[in-house]
Amino acid sequence: MKKKYLAIFLVFLFPLSLVFGFRFAAISGNRLTIVELSSGKLRTLASVTLPFNVKDGVIVSDKVYLVSDKVYEYNLDGNFLARTVNVAGEGILWDGEVLITWGGRTVFLIDPSTLNLERLSFSAVVNDVILIGEQLLVSYGRFVELFSKKDKTTVWKIEARNEIFSITYNPVKKAFAAITENRNFFIVSLERERVPRVVYSIDLGERGKLCWYGDILILYSERDVSFYNTENVRAPRRVSRRSFPSPITSAVFAEGNFFLGSSNRLYVVSPSLKVDEYSLTAQRIVMMYAPKEERVLSPGTIVWSTSLGSEVRGVPAFTGSDVLVVDTDGNVHSVSLAGKKNWVFKTGFIVTSPPVFHNGVVYVAGWDDFVYAISVDGKLMWKTRLDSDLSRPFSVSPYGIHVASDNGYLHLLDFSGKILWSYKNDEWISTKVVTDSLGNTYFGTSQNSVYSIFARGTLRWKATLDSWPVVGPVLTRDSLFVGTLSGKVYRINRNTGEVVWRKDLPATKDSSLLIYRDFLVVGCVDGIYIVVVGTGDSRRIFSAPNPSSVAVSEEGHVYFVSGNELYSIDLLGNLRWKVTVGESLAPILIVENGVVVVNRRGELFLVYDRTSGPAKEWGMIQRDAQNTGNLR
Repeated sequence: MKKKYLAIFLVFLFPLSLVFGFRFAAISGNRLTIVELSSGKLRTLASVTLPFNVKDGVIVSDKVYLVSDKVYEYNLDGNFLARTVNVAGEGILWDGEVLITWGGRTVFLIDPSTLNLERLSFSAVVNDVILIGEQLLVSYGRFVELFSKKDKTTVWKIEARNEIFSITYNPVKKAFAAITENRNFFIVSLERERVPRVVYSIDLGERGKLCWYGDILILYSERDVSFYNTENVRAPRRVSRRSFPSPITSAVFAEGNFFLGSSNRLYVVSPSLKVDEYSLTAQRIVMMYAPKEERVLSPGTIVWSTSLGSEVRGVPAFTGSDVLVVDTDGNVHSVSLAGKKNWVFKTGFIVTSPPVFHNGVVYVAGWDDFVYAISVDGKLMWKTRLDSDLSRPFSVSPYGIHVASDNGYLHLLDFSGKILWSYKNDEWISTKVVTDSLGNTYFGTSQNSVYSIFARGTLRWKATLDSWPVVGPVLTRDSLFVGTLSGKVYRINRNTGEVVWRKDLPATKDSSLLIYRDFLVVGCVDGIYIVVVGTGDSRRIFSAPNPSSVAVSEEGHVYFVSGNELYSIDLLGNLRWKVTVGESLAPILIVENGVVVVNRRGELFLVYDRTSGPAKEWGMIQRDAQNTGNLR
């Protein structure tokens, strides 16, 4: 049913908090108001009366695209209606290249430069559209469909028991949640991109709209809002239920908080469920991040940079809203995706091991022998001293914190900092520590060995190689991959420790190794190599001297730094773009719609690209018993 007054919050493509506060536009009926939220106060910056009521909208640079009986383009600089597209829409999105709107059984792709239309037809009325990288998650009738915008094909389609009432996507969990007209609530995991899997389903006593990010899912209906903890997507639990004075009609996640809109109030809910209240009509909220200086960004554009003041060697971590970075002065930095420095925590000495964010807690291991647990607001929760420097990347899983000390011990700590067990192998641990879903741990040592340790802390198996393992390990369902100091890459049976194959590559201790679908992507001394997992066949796809650790997005975009340039290539070796960021030793962090890189001088960059996040730990290998692949 249409509301008489609608309000829309629009925030540009990357949030800017560097000079100004948090800016957005509010629309109530036919009135457009530009608002700034800064230091807990709302301030009106401008206001415009439109000749029509609005259902939805999005801001792109100096233009607002509004949907009503048509799609309207409004020029903010000149304050005039510029152009119209003769289609009626219910919602609108911007993917960095085209506008996406939907009405009836059709999704429209609109070129903003020419306003040319492309129509995508579905078998029932489209309820909602969510952008996931270069794909569209479309709900219509009883169906949810993942549609490839690029290929114009259906990736998959699933059918619910009843018509879909609301749907929400969580980029952190790589899953979507939906509720039907008859109150059936379900969660579908997209960890295996082409094989969606229902991991939870229940009939609820309530029906409402959904909003989900991180571990918190919100279900809102009239004045009641339920908050669910989804740390385990297979067993979500309601942790709070709150009634508001007026009906909640819209909810979005932005700037690390949930924004709830109603007829006369805006509520901002933190991840700890603290609620701040503002006097503002906000019956519908739509938030988009803003490009720097309000310009449309092209892939490879630096959005912002900020100096941390010291060298960084470990890969940054991501909380879902903030970037976590450690430096060689022993500092832990929290920086928002807007480039705003949130806080700095000081440890006792050098830190080179990457931080790990797990269940709302930041874990850090340092050369001062301590493991630290730090809250999301930068406060020490606890610290535990071990027996030597902690320089290697460590692992945090539901089983606890597996950390290696430089005198050859592997320790398991629980989440209160208590040491549960220690395993000594009389060898220096030369790789990162990784843990599988059963709690088994894997690492390489200076005595040319790879170890697997049971969850209880006893030896599972030991494999002997030709030289020190220094790269990896990387796990798939049945295999483990490591690179040695001599330049060889090994595939090892993860269950037995048996070597499956060994291949020579120009790899060094500074090389990198990761899995993408059926391939290993390896950074070597002379460039980027692709290795077929099943056979070990390899070839170099891109020449570049001494690339930094390689990162790969879910879309197959490869990122690395060589010299002073950050490169993005595809898996065929075609250059997508490059940009100057300075020399870097630290691995690259991929976030939604961007990559984060830090150089040796401690300068942190956010570079725009169209990504849905990092590639999953392994993809096609999970469903390909032969582990084969074809090199083009």
